[in-house]
Amino acid sequence: YEHGTHFIAVTPKSKECMIKEGVNESKISIIYPGIDLSIFKPEEKDRALMERYNIEKDTFVILFSGRLVEEKGIIYLLKAFKQLFLKHENIKLLMLGKGPLRERILEYAKKHSLEKNIHLLGFTEYTQTHKLYNLADVFCVPSIPLYTRILKWEEQFGYVFAEAMACGKPVVSTISGSIPEVVEDGGILVKPKNSGELADALISLCENGDLRKDLSRNAMRLVKERYDSKVTSKRLAELY
Repeated sequence: YEHGTHFIAVTPKSKECMIKEGVNESKISIIYPGIDLSIFKPEEKDRALMERYNIEKDTFVILFSGRLVEEKGIIYLLKAFKQLFLKHENIKLLMLGKGPLRERILEYAKKHSLEKNIHLLGFTEYTQTHKLYNLADVFCVPSIPLYTRILKWEEQFGYVFAEAMACGKPVVSTISGSIPEVVEDGGILVKPKNSGELADALISLCENGDLRKDLSRNAMRLVKERYDSKVTSKRLAELY
């Protein structure tokens, strides 16, 4: 910290952490990670994927992308999805990623007769993920803070949020870590560990197409201003 010439923080929250650790504020620049907007952009839903997961034209699709672990808020997402299903049966939850909660998710789906509505996608090549973002109507990763005796963790930048927003998808997530800084007005944020608030947000977006469009516009505007790799790479070059 004393001898480093300069430091790059990926969010204002990261900058705060650096200052608390002893970095001189004058040595810190905030430069957000960049997204390739020639790949991550709004597109029509892939018909082959729609057939694979039995998605109809009017099916409401929620996409989760991340490790299948407790701190990603998966248990609360499942409970919220169940509440949404009680009001709207033509819905799907696509879960992209691997992790130790896989079997628990399958058990939950079976117990509540949601096997046809929850799909675990496992690992997908990164070059294909934009198709999954565009298959969804809403992107949801309701991360929760993780506090243990030896570790304190909260979600930081999270590329998946920016990628989903670049594809025009409203985000539903939590007020935790840097998520509010990354998402801003491109989604709905609720308190962590609150499946009721999470369900209300998902129900609102499921039932209100105009709200989805408004948040989608906000998300794409923010991405173009802040996360476009052409913009961030230029800032990096100038700094170096």
